[in-house]
Amino acid sequence: MPHILSISTDDKTLRELDSIKKLGIYSGTSEVFRAGLSALFNELHEAEKLSGRINAVLLVLHREDAEDRVTKLKHRFDALVSTQVHQKLEKEYCLEIFVLTGDAKQVREMQKSFRADKKMLMARLVVSG
Repeated sequence: MPHILSISTDDKTLRELDSIKKLGIYSGTSEVFRAGLSALFNELHEAEKLSGRINAVLLVLHREDAEDRVTKLKHRFDALVSTQVHQKLEKEYCLEIFVLTGDAKQVREMQKSFRADKKMLMARLVVSG
C-alpha cells in the first residue's frame, strides 16, 4: 500500500525537480523522488558492503565560502588522502577530488562526514575494483 509523505523544499530544488520532470523520463514528482531515493539507497548499500583496504575517489562539491570546513574535515582523514585536487568552478563553486587509500570503514566515515556538513553540496564516493 502506498504511503503519502509531505516534504518541504527550497525554490532551487523545486526548479530542479521541475526541470527533471520536463525531460519526460518520469511521469510525475513521486516517480522522480522514488528514483532518486532508490539511487541513494543503492549507493549507501554498496558502500556498506565495502571492507578491507580499498582505493577510492571522493568527489566533493561545495561553495567557495566553505573552504575552511573542507580543510578541517580533510585533516581529520589525512592518513587516507594520497592526493587532493582543488578545482574552482563557475560562480562560487569548487570541486575537491580526493584520491584515497585505506580501510573501507574509514573511507566511508570520511564520506559521511562530508555529507553531514550542510555546506557541502555533494560527496560522492567512487571505488576502484
